[in-house]
Amino acid sequence: MPILASVTYLALCIALHVWGLTQRWDDPKKVLDGAGFQVLFVFQRTGAVIYYFFYKRTALRLADPRFYEDSEWIGREFEKRQ
Repeated sequence: MPILASVTYLALCIALHVWGLTQRWDDPKKVLDGAGFQVLFVFQRTGAVIYYFFYKRTALRLADPRFYEDSEWIGREFEKRQ
């Protein structure tokens, strides 16, 4: 799920920035107020919230000390397999 959220967020960001740059290329002071652009902007910002949620959750899970200490059941599993 975190990879899917990252790829989706990347695609939304690229789409939003490409659309904005193509609209403003000839007139940099143009205001982007089209309905389609605003819908894409809302989807991109919603995707940002989802992306950052999975980003933080993944970072906290990787930093969990339970994954880096020896436990009894892991020792028993290694003994069974040898």
